[in-house]
Amino acid sequence: MAELFRARGLPVHQVMRRLTALDDQQRFLNRINLLAIDNGAAVGVECKLNTTVEDVCTHLARPDHFKRNFPHFSDMQRFGTIAAMQFEEGIYVLGQSGETIALLNPPAFKPRVW
Repeated sequence: MAELFRARGLPVHQVMRRLTALDDQQRFLNRINLLAIDNGAAVGVECKLNTTVEDVCTHLARPDHFKRNFPHFSDMQRFGTIAAMQFEEGIYVLGQSGETIALLNPPAFKPRVW
C-alpha cells in the first residue's frame, strides 16, 4: 500500500493497523482499519469485503470523528480510502489485483481533502 501512495506523490512513512480510540471508561469510540501517514497527511483505509453505499457514506463522515478521536493527527490533511470493489467519487480505492492490491483510481484522480 505504501508503494501505491508513494507513486501518487504521497510519501508514506508509517502504516498502522487497527487503531482504536477509547473514552476514559474504555468504551469503544472509533476504529481505523489501516492508517498510512507521511509528514503532513494521514490516509485512513476502510477495509470491506462487501461494500454498500451506506458503508461509503459512513466512511465519508468519519473525518470529523477522526479529528476528535485521534487528536494527535488533527493538523494533518486527511484522505479517505476504501479497500473494496466499489468506487465513490473523492476517495482512493484499493482493489484486489491477483495476489496483491492495486490503486484503482486513474492517475489523474484528485482526492477530496477534509
